[in-house]
Amino acid sequence: MNKALATLFAGFMSAAIFPCHAATGSAAPSSDVVIITKEGVKSVNLEGGRLPKNSTDTYFLKTAVEVKKRPLSKPKPVTKSRAVAQGDTSAKPPSPPKPPLPSSRKVSAIVKKEVQNRKSQTAKAAPPVPASEKRASEVSSSKTTPNITITKKAPGATVPNDEFDEYSEVASIPDAIEPVNRCFFWVNDQLYCFVFRPVSKAYRVLPKQARTAVSNVYENVEFPVRFVNDLLQLKFKNADLEFRKFLVNSVAGVGGIVRVSDRIPALANIPAADTGQTLAKWGVGHGCYIVLPVLGPSSARDTVGRAGDYALNPLTWLSFGGVSAGASIAITAPNAVNTMDARIDTYDTVTKNAIDPYQAVRSGYSQYRKKAASE
Repeated sequence: MNKALATLFAGFMSAAIFPCHAATGSAAPSSDVVIITKEGVKSVNLEGGRLPKNSTDTYFLKTAVEVKKRPLSKPKPVTKSRAVAQGDTSAKPPSPPKPPLPSSRKVSAIVKKEVQNRKSQTAKAAPPVPASEKRASEVSSSKTTPNITITKKAPGATVPNDEFDEYSEVASIPDAIEPVNRCFFWVNDQLYCFVFRPVSKAYRVLPKQARTAVSNVYENVEFPVRFVNDLLQLKFKNADLEFRKFLVNSVAGVGGIVRVSDRIPALANIPAADTGQTLAKWGVGHGCYIVLPVLGPSSARDTVGRAGDYALNPLTWLSFGGVSAGASIAITAPNAVNTMDARIDTYDTVTKNAIDPYQAVRSGYSQYRKKAASE
C-alpha cells in the first residue's frame, strides 16, 4: 500500500514538472536538466524520465543556468610607463621633453657675454705686472730656455742686432764711440742725481704759474731760431704763423708772459723748427752718436745744429753786446734751470724701467729726432 502511494506521488510530480512529456508519454529530453561541473554545464541523461539514482550532484533547469556569450576584448598595448609600473625593467622610461633650442643670434649673444665675463674675471684676478719685472722674467727665461725664432727676411731689409726689441731703433744713429759715450753718460747721470735734481726740486718750490711764465718768456724770445729755420726749410706758411704768434704774445701777452696764442686755433700748435732739423731736411745724416757733457744725447749733425741755434738765440747776443758776465748769467740762468727741470722729467721717464738706461736714452733720442725731421 505504501509503495503504491510513493509511486503515485512520483508520477504526479513528474507530470507537474514535465507536463508536455507526460502528456505525450515520451521521455523528457536530456537537455532540460543540467549539472554544473569544472568543465562547464553538462546535460543530464534522464533514463525513463527519472533522475539518476544515488547521485550527489545538484540538478538545475537549463533555462535557469543559461550562460550568455560575451565577445572577447582585444588586449590593450602596454605602454612604457605602465610597463615600468608593472616591474618590466626592459622597457626604458620616457625621456623628459627637450627645451627649445635658442636661435643663432641668441647663441652668439650668450657666447659673447660669457667670453666678456671670463675676460673681466681674469683681468680682476691677475694684477698687472710692472714692465721691469716682466722684462726681467723674460730675460731670465731666455737664459734658461733658448728661444729660436725663424723669420723670413725680405729683400733689402735689415734686421737689428740688438738683443732687446725696444731698442731696435738705435741702429739709425751709429754709435762708433760707445765706450766714451758711456763714460760721459755716467758723469751726466751723477750730475742729474746729485746736482741738477736738488736744484730742480728747489725750483719747483715756486708756484706753477710763475714757472709757466718763465717758460713762456724764454720760448717767446727764441722766436728767431724757429722763424729762420722755417724759411731755410721753405716752410713759408709756418714762418708766417711764427711771426704772428710772436707779435700776439709780445703785445697781448706782455712780452710773452702769457701765451695768448694758445687761445687762437691757427697759432696754438705750430711745429717747432731748429737747425738740426733743417740739416736733416737738406739730406745731412746723423753721423756718429755723441753724449755731450751736461747737455746729454746728441749726434754729429745735431751738435752742429745746436751751435746754429745758439747763434740765432738773442740771449747769446747779450754777451757780445757789452753786457757784463754777471748780468748775462743772471739773465740766462732762469732759462737754464727751467730747461734742466724739463730735461730731468724726460730723463726719469725714459730710464725709469729700463734695463740699460744708456740704450734707453739713445733709443728715445733717435726716435725723437726722427719724428722732428719728418714734420
